[in-house]
Amino acid sequence: MKIEPLGDQVLVKMDKPEKAAEGVDCRMPVACHPQRGTVQAVGPGEEKPMTVKKGDRVLLKSYCGERVEIKGREHRMIKACDIMACLEDEEDDDK
Repeated sequence: MKIEPLGDQVLVKMDKPEKAAEGVDCRMPVACHPQRGTVQAVGPGEEKPMTVKKGDRVLLKSYCGERVEIKGREHRMIKACDIMACLEDEEDDDK
């Protein structure tokens, strides 16, 4: 299935929850932190060009967009303004 977002909509494939070594879910409740994912498709933009592109890793506001399940994975159809940041490198900078 091919999905082409309209206007300023962005389709994001959400990251899978992290699991601890013993199999315990170590995520905090969704309301406590932003969500991460990978951009799968981008609309043409409404008033100005879009600043994200397919493949970008992004940080999203909690509870944003509409949930869509594609091939058993959670995706979100969100507005571009719900993207808080692009993630360049997830390595720990404190090393």
